[in-house]
Amino acid sequence: MKTRLALLLCVLAASLRGADAPAPATDKGEKSDVIATAPATVPGVSIEKVAFHGWKDAWKISNAACELIVVPQVSRVMSFSLKGGENLIWIAPTANGQVYPQASNEWRNIGGDKIWPEPQAVWGWPPPYFFDNAPSDAEAIPGGVRILTQKVSPRLGSILVREFVLDAEKARVTVRQHFEKSVGEPIPMTLWNITQVRKPEYALLPLGAEDDKKLRYRGFGDKKIEAPALQIHDTVLSLRNDEAGPKVGVRPLPDGSNRWVAAVYPSCLLLESRQIEKGAAYPDENCNAELFASPANLGTYIELELLSPVKALKPGETLADDSVWQLVPLTPAQAKDPEQAAAAARAALVKP
Repeated sequence: MKTRLALLLCVLAASLRGADAPAPATDKGEKSDVIATAPATVPGVSIEKVAFHGWKDAWKISNAACELIVVPQVSRVMSFSLKGGENLIWIAPTANGQVYPQASNEWRNIGGDKIWPEPQAVWGWPPPYFFDNAPSDAEAIPGGVRILTQKVSPRLGSILVREFVLDAEKARVTVRQHFEKSVGEPIPMTLWNITQVRKPEYALLPLGAEDDKKLRYRGFGDKKIEAPALQIHDTVLSLRNDEAGPKVGVRPLPDGSNRWVAAVYPSCLLLESRQIEKGAAYPDENCNAELFASPANLGTYIELELLSPVKALKPGETLADDSVWQLVPLTPAQAKDPEQAAAAARAALVKP
């Protein structure tokens, strides 16, 4: 109730502030027009309500290094970029301004970053609406924005809360996220983070623990994944989008060091990381991180996926698994060499 009251006061205050001048271009010439500003309460961090790609009530969090745009109407992050740089998040060409007030049997592949609540084997297809693209409420918090789903999922009896907090100086976002269970029988859940990124040079996944076939990664589906789309290096695998739809995952290492995924571009990489819970059971035959390269009919993107341990929540319980997003600069030599890019990613890692 306190959260809802704070949200209403925040929206009322924002409406009284009026409009401001247009913000710089954030995505191939697309402008995020400022609607209102909110008190950031963290020096160096700016928080604004903006119009972005047809959505009128998006939130932009920025500092001198980067900016992040959250769209509560679809409960997703739709932009993450270096200041003045290109948005690295993929947005479907048909997604502009679309909202989805009710569930559908059709999958709405609009791009961005979102959370799915369970292993796919449990719910089949399409993804659960109440976490995939149902609207959320939003409010400014110190250094960032909080979103929370407006309605309790009837089947899971839970809501999702996500907080995006920007570092005062660096291109780094801490994502604090959890499910809150209020009603219903215990159902196994996982915080399955899926970020659809613009087609990179390649994506990186640190190799995991060996399986019974001595493989340090797992391929999904019946189709064999081969080079040049998939290449195995000393410490990582690299995946390129060859428009054939391959997906791979890895199991946790005992020391928890393979806790990250990354997309590599000519001058930087987008790095996402979480802590690994030792001895915990992860989804998808114990995978904590995965990559998916979209087939041609879906678009030209790669998904960076991080998964939490599976937990059967009872009413009153929560499942939390925070993450950190970073934009890490690369030299041309690092961008061309997956092992050099991986070394830059490891050197940049921080704890949530």
